[in-house]
Amino acid sequence: MTAARNAPLIKTDLPTGVLLAAGFGRRFDADGQRNKLLEKLPDGRTIAWRSARTFPPRCPNRLP
Repeated sequence: MTAARNAPLIKTDLPTGVLLAAGFGRRFDADGQRNKLLEKLPDGRTIAWRSARTFPPRCPNRLP
């Protein structure tokens, strides 16, 4: 970084997050028939939805 030590943070100084998720997993479903991201949680939402919704507050910059 070439900015001064006490300079205010700018958007590009903040971390960027990428949510990596795969749909099938051998530990989840040995037969490979079910997509784990589409499985429902007790509240009726999918695992993919919950992952995407809990990610943004932790990382202000994210790739869609």
